[in-house]
Amino acid sequence: MGKPVKPRARRMGGRMRAEIQSVFDGLAGTGYVADRVIATTVHLALTLEKPLLVEGAAGVGKTEIAKALAAWLGLELIRLQCYEGLDVYTSLYEWNYQKQLLRIRIEPEGTGVERLEDTIYGPDYLLERPLLRAIRSEERVVLLIDEVDRADEEFEAFLLEVLSDFQVTIPELGTLAARSRPVVVLTSNGTRELSDALRRRCLYLWIDYPDAEKELAILHRRAPGRATPWGSCSGCAAPGWRSHPAWPRRSTSRRHSRPWGRRRSMRAWQPTRSAR
Repeated sequence: MGKPVKPRARRMGGRMRAEIQSVFDGLAGTGYVADRVIATTVHLALTLEKPLLVEGAAGVGKTEIAKALAAWLGLELIRLQCYEGLDVYTSLYEWNYQKQLLRIRIEPEGTGVERLEDTIYGPDYLLERPLLRAIRSEERVVLLIDEVDRADEEFEAFLLEVLSDFQVTIPELGTLAARSRPVVVLTSNGTRELSDALRRRCLYLWIDYPDAEKELAILHRRAPGRATPWGSCSGCAAPGWRSHPAWPRRSTSRRHSRPWGRRRSMRAWQPTRSAR
């Protein structure tokens, strides 16, 4: 049985600084196979308390960065999945209309309109959606805004206040600032170009398809023991598989490499016709 591939920081040469090595080891402890560029960018985002914008093809591990960060730091992960037509009320807040109507019915006659409005448009009648939940959280959280490129440009413009000042504005309540700054990770598959205003508010990270060595490290993490029969052959890794006729054409992401690797490893153990 082959020896498991141990991920290590590569590219850009030299030894890593201790603080970057700490991030690299922390992500590795959650099962995420990072490299030096990823560890450095994550370290800067945490140190500067700036949002991290991660771009790349589908399936290269963008969303997993936020999950790994939450697991490593021991923080709650709050996820906002973007889609076409996403609006403020779905992502930020809604009023609890049933509770408001009930309060109006039980109010005694003669209650002033202004007093009633102050009551039913208070924090107790607010339904928190992912963005507001992250802003109002007493504890630090990881806020994942996933596939932001799928949302409309109007929603992207709305995000600017959140990303720059970590605050949101609700007409009935005013401006609500973050009680504890969340760790913000945005992901994009590049289906459309994001605005320069959004990019300026974030640290940028591009994740490409993994090379053979990193792909094998991922396979050993996700499917331990199954990839070992052929794991010593770097040419068998996913970068070479993508030219195979049986490889899924609609996606070349590394998420397909795990089941593909399992099939290859199982096939490697099967006896040949001549052996039978």
